[in-house]
Amino acid sequence: IGGGSVVTKDIPEFSVAVGNPARVIKRFNFENKQWVKV
Repeated sequence: IGGGSVVTKDIPEFSVAVGNPARVIKRFNFENKQWVKV
């Protein structure tokens, strides 16, 4: 969760969320072992 973000709903595990309201911008893909932009 980014600094200053306002979380209004659940954020999935292994995700990066930023903004106001917070939005998921990346998720971790365990098959590729890389962060994937949403």
